[in-house]
Amino acid sequence: MVKRQDKVPSVLESLGTQLILLTLMAIPALVYFYCLAGHAINVPMFDDFDFLQQVYLFDQADSIKESLLLLFKQHNEHRMVFNRIIFLLVESISGEVNFRTLALCGYLALPAFLILFYSNFRDQGISPILFVPIPFILFNFESGGNIFWATSVLANYSVLVFGGACFYFLNKNTVRSFTWAMALACAATFTHGNGMGVFPVGLAYLLNQKKYRESIVWLGATSLVVFLYFYDYTSVQYGGLGIGNSLSEPGRIVIYFLTFLGSIFSFCHPAAAPVAGTAIFLYFIYLSKSRYYAINAPLYCFLSFLFLGALAAALSRSGVGIDQALDSRYKIHSTLMVIIVLISAVKLYSIKTKPGPTLATGLILGSVFFFGVSCAQNYPKMAKDKESIILSTNQWFMKNVGLFYPLARKANEFLVLADAGGHYKFPAKHLNFPASPRTPSTTSVYSDCLNAEKGAFDAYFNILTGKMQTGGSWVRVEGMIRNVSKNESGTALILKSETDTVIFPTYRHAVPALSIYYNGKPDNHDFLSLFSADALLEGSYQVGLCHAGKATFFSMYINRDESRNTSVKVLNKNKPSGE
Repeated sequence: MVKRQDKVPSVLESLGTQLILLTLMAIPALVYFYCLAGHAINVPMFDDFDFLQQVYLFDQADSIKESLLLLFKQHNEHRMVFNRIIFLLVESISGEVNFRTLALCGYLALPAFLILFYSNFRDQGISPILFVPIPFILFNFESGGNIFWATSVLANYSVLVFGGACFYFLNKNTVRSFTWAMALACAATFTHGNGMGVFPVGLAYLLNQKKYRESIVWLGATSLVVFLYFYDYTSVQYGGLGIGNSLSEPGRIVIYFLTFLGSIFSFCHPAAAPVAGTAIFLYFIYLSKSRYYAINAPLYCFLSFLFLGALAAALSRSGVGIDQALDSRYKIHSTLMVIIVLISAVKLYSIKTKPGPTLATGLILGSVFFFGVSCAQNYPKMAKDKESIILSTNQWFMKNVGLFYPLARKANEFLVLADAGGHYKFPAKHLNFPASPRTPSTTSVYSDCLNAEKGAFDAYFNILTGKMQTGGSWVRVEGMIRNVSKNESGTALILKSETDTVIFPTYRHAVPALSIYYNGKPDNHDFLSLFSADALLEGSYQVGLCHAGKATFFSMYINRDESRNTSVKVLNKNKPSGE
C-alpha cells in the first residue's frame, strides 16, 4: 500500500510536467497560425496564376490522357503534380480556388515536421524538456511571407515533409514501411524538383545497411521515376535560371550555397547568413566523420537531403543573384537544418555528459528570444505586404494593372478566364474601389449616345461581376475597340432593358498593351468601365457601346434578378447583335 501511494504523486507530477511542456510548446504554434490566418488573403501571386489557369484547362480537358498530361506538365524545372492535385481538391470541395485556404494548407507541413522530429527525439533517450526549443525555432516568422504565395508554400514545404517521412519509414524493417518510403520518395519528386534527392540519399542508406535486395528495388524505382520526370523535359535557361547561367560564375555558387544554408540568421544581418551557413556545413562534415548516421540514420539522411536541395538550388538559381538565397520561401530549409543541428548536438553531448538544467534553460531562452525577434521584425512586414497586395488588386480593377506576375497580360487572361469560368472569385472583403453610380449627369453628358447612328464596329471585351467590401455588387467591363482612329472620341457603355436604359462612362487603361484584346496595332481603342450594380433595375440588360457617334449592341447580357444579385449571361460572345 505504501508503495502504491508513493507512485500516485509521482504520476501526477509527471503528467503535470508533460502538460506544462505541451502548453509551452503549443504557444509558438498558436501564435504563428493566428498571425497567418489574419494575413492570408484569397489573391493569387506569381506561380499561383499558372496553376489557376491549369484548373481552368482541366475543366476543358476532353480525355483522361489530356488530364494526365496537364497533371504532369513541367513547370519551370519541376513537375508539380502534388500542387495541381491540391488545387483541384480545394476547387472540388469549395466550388472555387481559394488561395487563402491553399496557403494555410501548405503551412500544415509545420505540425507534420514537429511530429517527425518528436518521433525521432523520443527514441534518443533525452529529457523531453530539451525538445521545448524546437517549436520556437520551427514556427519562426522568417518564412512568414509565404502566406501570400500558395504555390510556393505548398511545394517548398510539402516536398520536405515527404522527404523527412520517407527516411523515417525507410529506417523501419518491414515491407509495409519500405513501400511507404518508396511512395513518399515519388511524392517528393513530383512535388518539387529537389525531391528527387531522396533517391540517392535513400540508396546510400540502404547500401550502408547492407540491405542489397531493397537497394535493387530502390534503384529500379529510381530509374523509372527519373525516366518519367525527364521524358520530354525542357531545360530552363532564362532569367538567370539554369546550370549554364550559374556555372558562368562558380564563386557565386559557393556563396549562394552557404547563404542558403544559413538564411534563417539573416534577421541579424544579411552577412550573417553565409557565416552561419559555413558553420552548418562544417558541422555536417563533423557529423559525417563522427559516424552520426550510425546513431540516428533518419535524421542524418534528412540533413543530407536538405544539403542536396541547397546544392541543387545553388546550381540552378545562383545566376539570378545571391539575394534570392535569402528569399522567405527557402528559409524553411535553413530552419530544419538548425533544428537537426540542435537535436544531434544535444544527443552527442548527452553521450558524454548528462544534460543539466542550465543547458535546457539556455536553449529555451535562446529559442524564445529568436522567436520573439523574428515575430517583431516580420509581423509588420507581413501587414505591409498584405496592404500592398490589396491596394494593387483594387488598382487592377480600376486601371487593369497591378497583378503580381512577370507577364502582366497573361495574368489578366488567366484571371478573367478563371473568374468567368467560376473557378475563382475575388475576395469581397478586400475590394474597395470607386464604382460609377447611376446619375442623371452621366446620362446627359452622353445623351448623344441615345440617338447615335446604329452601326457595327469590332469590339472585344469581358464582363466580370462580384461583391464589394460594402456589401454591394460591382460590374467591370474591360476590352478593346479595333480599327478606329486615335483621334476619335471616347467610349460610353450603354445598358438597355425592356423598360430602362442607363449609360456609364468608360476610362482608358493605364497600359493598353496589357489588355488581353490588344493586338499590337495602332488602331486599338481601349476602354474600362466599373460601376455599381445597384444602378440597375431588375431585369436583363443588353450591353452596347457608343463610340464616334455610333452605337452597337452585342449579344451579351447583364441580368439583375429579384434577389438583387447580379449575374452575367454571354451569348455569341463579342459578336455584334445587328441591332
